[in-house]
Amino acid sequence: MTIGDSMTMDVAPCRATDSLNRAAQLMWDRRCGCVPVLDDAEQVVGMLSDRDVCMAAYTQGRRIDDIPATVAMSRPVWTCAPSTSVEEAEDLMMAHGVRRLVVVDDRQLQGLVSLDDIARSGAAWDGKGEIDLERVAVALVEIARRTTSTEEDGPEDQNPETDVTELVQSSLAALRTLRDEMRVDLNLAGKEVRDRWRRLEVRMQAAETRARESRREGARSLAALIENAKDFRTRVVDKAKVSARPR
Repeated sequence: MTIGDSMTMDVAPCRATDSLNRAAQLMWDRRCGCVPVLDDAEQVVGMLSDRDVCMAAYTQGRRIDDIPATVAMSRPVWTCAPSTSVEEAEDLMMAHGVRRLVVVDDRQLQGLVSLDDIARSGAAWDGKGEIDLERVAVALVEIARRTTSTEEDGPEDQNPETDVTELVQSSLAALRTLRDEMRVDLNLAGKEVRDRWRRLEVRMQAAETRARESRREGARSLAALIENAKDFRTRVVDKAKVSARPR
């Protein structure tokens, strides 16, 4: 199933030149919590949530009809295409700690897709392609972890950019090797172990996506997850050896 099967197409955007009052009116009329912001070329340049409007009113100390959308909107905008698979969209959401993506085609707005949309599509499966609801739950947990964690909020180190690139590449190579090894080991493992690995692998896929896009922070996250996965595999192998001993 692709995002085109799950996305919300009836989206009312506001303009970059609109006030926050206009954005709030759209949210009220459409009973939604966010609106995309378009420029004069009809391209998406930002996202506005109801929280963005409230925080802007509080911090600016002005009426919201005096505050332009560009002051409060979120950037960058995380996007996907209608042809993007559900799994790829989930990886993007987990990688960037967001619950919705703007759906674009040739940089033109096509709709919005949220984790809620994906979950609803999975619950009302119509034969277009099954959605893994357990993976949706894992995505929700990872997004919550990303939006509340402060472990990566410290000061940036001074490593050169080339060092970060090498770290990402070596981590991705280690991840590919680890996955190949785990596929062999899981043939001998029970269902509980396979399910635990599956959840861990979903998180690693999200970290891999983030590492490719956000460089330094993503590299750290991916490297930490790979260490967790290696430890997990060691325990699986050790348990298998103990079970295989003659009694």
